Order: sequence, then C-alpha cells, then structure tokens
Amino acid sequence: MKTVILAVLVLSVFSQSEGLKCLCGGNRQCSGPTETCSASIDACFNLLIYVGSRPPHSKGCMSSWDCSRLNQPGISSCRSCKFDLCNK
Repeated sequence: MKTVILAVLVLSVFSQSEGLKCLCGGNRQCSGPTETCSASIDACFNLLIYVGSRPPHSKGCMSSWDCSRLNQPGISSCRSCKFDLCNK
C-alpha cells in the first residue's frame, strides 16, 4: 500500500512540473505553432480585438485573470481555458 501511495505522489509531482501547452499564433510572435507556459501562467487564451476591417487575433499563454480584464464589450474579447491545446 505504501508503494502505491508513493508512486501516485511521484507521478503527480512529475505531471505538475510540465507546463501547460497552448496553441500560439495570430499577432503573437512564436517559435512554433505551440508554446509551453511558465509556471505562473494558468491558462491558454484566444483574443480578438475589434478594430478596423479585419480584427487582429492572438492566441497563446496568459493568466486567466489578465484575459478576463481584456473582455471589453465592443472593443475586445478574450477567452481562456486550462488544459493543453484548448485554445483552438
């Protein structure tokens, strides 16, 4: 029983050390189609800014709190999610 508990604890530590993976693109500069978020970032985002004839968009890593602050009716819309590659 102790071995099972130890194995679960070890697996949970290793799974938490992996950062959240988000799709990256739009107006955001990325080295590839995905990015791994730092430990302080808790969400992936998809941002649309309603400006001009073709609204710019971005997607990548951002705190969910920062994303919620970017929701301004008629100006911008930011949606966040908290699992790998959820910001399609």
